[in-house]
Amino acid sequence: MEKTTGLPQRSIDISRLPNEQIQALKEQMAGEIDQLSNGINTFQQVLARYETSIQTLKSISDSQEKKQILVPLTESMYIPGKISSPDYVLVDIGTGYFLQKKIPEAVKFFERRQVTVKQKIQEYRSVVAIDEKNLQLINSVLQQRVYAYQQLQKKQI
Repeated sequence: MEKTTGLPQRSIDISRLPNEQIQALKEQMAGEIDQLSNGINTFQQVLARYETSIQTLKSISDSQEKKQILVPLTESMYIPGKISSPDYVLVDIGTGYFLQKKIPEAVKFFERRQVTVKQKIQEYRSVVAIDEKNLQLINSVLQQRVYAYQQLQKKQI
């Protein structure tokens, strides 16, 4: 079985394992694939938010000074506000910290974040592809054992 981590890898000949261990390995592999797939979906949602932020930042112009806007406090709660300076924005850099940045700098910040998230998505997809290959191998071994058992039952009848 392969993995793309920095740790040394160990191959296991699953054909020598008992059925119970193979089944447990199959369930573990399926669970890992589900977790990684959920991670990919989360990263894709983050990418969409970054893209929305970039588009919003690009739409701000000097003529919008003193314009009334709704400021998001949470995903579903907004408060009224005014644009005091269309040249600067507050950027959430994580864990409750904000930085005041000029709009072009904020756009570059979100673009860098997008690149990082896209790299993570690609890493996750690579691991999912390996895990799916390994899961197919596990299923193949289980099917071979079922077939061999059925053939043995036919010979005994």
